[in-house]
Parts: sequence; structure tokens; C-alpha cells
Amino acid sequence: MINFAHGDMMVWGMYLAWLGAPRPSLGLAPVVVASIFDNLARVNREGTTVLLVEQNVLRALRLCHRAYALENRRIALTGPRDHLLADEGIKRAYLGR
Repeated sequence: MINFAHGDMMVWGMYLAWLGAPRPSLGLAPVVVASIFDNLARVNREGTTVLLVEQNVLRALRLCHRAYALENRRIALTGPRDHLLADEGIKRAYLGR
């Protein structure tokens, strides 16, 4: 059994409410997005695996250990974060570089 502080339970309640919405940062204020990603990073550092579907590719890649890039509903590329960050196709398509 995992015991969460009241504040953590509030945050997790918010996350559970978003389970039906696939992209957690879509349409939210930047300060809220930063808080969400800070909490996801903290939970992940504590050893919990997090599955994240996110349209902000750079922010998601900074958080993850491993990533999957989808194209036309198929896995186009997969690997460690640094592998995807170094990929020229990912840079052009998703990072504007």
C-alpha cells in the first residue's frame, strides 16, 4: 500500500480525471503544465513507471528514459531519449530544428 500526502492525492485525482484526455498539457496555462511535469518527474524519480502521451515532444523527451515516436498510428522510431533527441527526422518534424 502506498500512502500519499493529501496534496499528492489531490494531484493524482486531477491526473485520473485526465485519463480520458490523451494529452495532459493541451490547452493549459504554462504554469499548470510546468506543475504537471514537475510532479510526473518526481513520481518517476521515486521509482514509478509513467506512461505519457504528449504533444510537447521536447518536454516529454526531457522527462522520459525511453520514447516511441508514432506516425500514422504506427511506431516509427523507438529508443532511449538521447537516441530520439539526436535523430534528424525527429528534430525536423517535432522540434523545429
